[in-house]
Amino acid sequence: MIPDFNIITGESFVIENLKNRLISLRITDELGTTSDEAEICFNYEFRFYR
Repeated sequence: MIPDFNIITGESFVIENLKNRLISLRITDELGTTSDEAEICFNYEFRFYR
């Protein structure tokens, strides 16, 4: 299974670079006023170029 996700930035090319390096994506929805968590793991060779 490949998770589908979107990260909104001012740079349109970022999302395709990120999807190619995604290892895992985990969202934890906590109850009430407890903060939710998001954990995104990328391949260690990930480089962000401008």
